[in-house]
Amino acid sequence: MTPEENKQLILAELDRLYPQPKPELHFTNPYETLVAVMLSAQCTDKQVNKVTPAVFARFPDVKSMAEADVAELYPLVKSCGFKSKASNIIAACRMILAEDGGEVPHTMEALTRLPGVGRKTAQRLAYHIVGMDEERVRELAVAIFEGKKKVHLCPVCGNYTDGEKCPICADASRRRDIVCVVRDPRDVNAFERMRDYNGLYHVLHGVISPMDGVGPDDIRIRELLSRLAEGEIQEVVLATNPDVEGEATAAYISRLIKPMGIRVTRIAHGVPVGGELEYTDEITLMRAFQGRREV
Repeated sequence: MTPEENKQLILAELDRLYPQPKPELHFTNPYETLVAVMLSAQCTDKQVNKVTPAVFARFPDVKSMAEADVAELYPLVKSCGFKSKASNIIAACRMILAEDGGEVPHTMEALTRLPGVGRKTAQRLAYHIVGMDEERVRELAVAIFEGKKKVHLCPVCGNYTDGEKCPICADASRRRDIVCVVRDPRDVNAFERMRDYNGLYHVLHGVISPMDGVGPDDIRIRELLSRLAEGEIQEVVLATNPDVEGEATAAYISRLIKPMGIRVTRIAHGVPVGGELEYTDEITLMRAFQGRREV
């Protein structure tokens, strides 16, 4: 017996003694497969199959999942793991909606940049898409290309749109005297889910970060000042992230706007709903205390 034949016999015996369980996930829709595979990390396929019918009935596509809240999704999937899974699934769908036109990417490189998707999960998804029939792959590729080709920045606010203006800027019922300044289009989606803000937005597409070589001229501050010069906006809400770059950007914009006589406000920062003071860091507690209000 040759060494190669001996090797094959050993491998065959190992397969017989220790058979590898075959995947039990049976989803043909790339979106459903993405959700199911993300849930299956440290969870059995059988359990995933139990919870996903209710998940897909409530959130049938990428858009509906992107608009979901963790508090809505987690009760449906908590038997599959920690709350972070629900958070990662929603974050992944928001990124797909913002950057891929709502179509699930089909390469490992594209998939691994999604929140909660490592190389193993991406590999599983990539193999699924590769295994799709040629016509469906062609449809997927065309949809991604057409989505990318049609989507552009709104000339007013800088949000993504496939029309002349984004739906928010084109909505005559929105307040025109207040604008919320955010870092990127994903932040617009976050505020829209709140359903309590009826003003306009301005998307910077970045923040000031000298370490990364990003200065004021590299983000859409000039376009914001041009909008303010028209005289209709009376308040600017600075809603960049409460990190070093976000705070620096907010401070810089505030210094530019205040001489124009326009009210400048900053979103409040503090202890999150459901949080415990014992585990809250000192800076967050300080900001929460400074932002206290009368009840």
